[in-house]
Amino acid sequence: MAALGTSAVFLLTAGFLIYLLWTSLPVSSKIPARAAAFQRTETQEEQDRRTDHPLYRQAMQAAAEAENQIAEIRRMADGLTEPAAVDRLERLCRIAGTIISETRDYPGLLPVAKRFYSFDLPTASRLCSHYSRLIHSDYYNQEMEYMVKRIEYMLEAMNRRFIKRLNRMLHQDLIRLDLELSTIEHTLHTDGDRTTYAKSNI
Repeated sequence: MAALGTSAVFLLTAGFLIYLLWTSLPVSSKIPARAAAFQRTETQEEQDRRTDHPLYRQAMQAAAEAENQIAEIRRMADGLTEPAAVDRLERLCRIAGTIISETRDYPGLLPVAKRFYSFDLPTASRLCSHYSRLIHSDYYNQEMEYMVKRIEYMLEAMNRRFIKRLNRMLHQDLIRLDLELSTIEHTLHTDGDRTTYAKSNI
């Protein structure tokens, strides 16, 4: 009986230690190997669809260069003290970041965003550079004030231009999605399943 009692205590102690070890692990490490492998497969399949796109390399290169420009604009924004000026540059960065994200996810949108990468963002970056240089000048005068106001006006115009560019990309993506959904609906309808949702229902 004593031996049995000792074994029971040992098993209980070992079980408790294993439980403590298990609960101390991060959630991601508790995922079963099979489930984790399945998750990686899904991610890999999505990545394969992007990397197989003929514009993938160009899209990734454009996105990487654009991210460097955004980082520089953020650095200039950090050096400003006026909240309105900081907000103006931060809005540029946020919208530009969304455009870059869309390009990375869907390389086929690169032609729609080509003007953004070749003109819009580089121009905004130059304007921000001039803006920062003038604002921090030790010899700030009336003429510089006039230039600063002109640049602020143009930066607002660039913000609106960024938004228009993003809307075009999103519209193009919806066209792509509509084509994909129409193909699926046609296949389901051919098999006798009615799935079409009328716009009038919205």
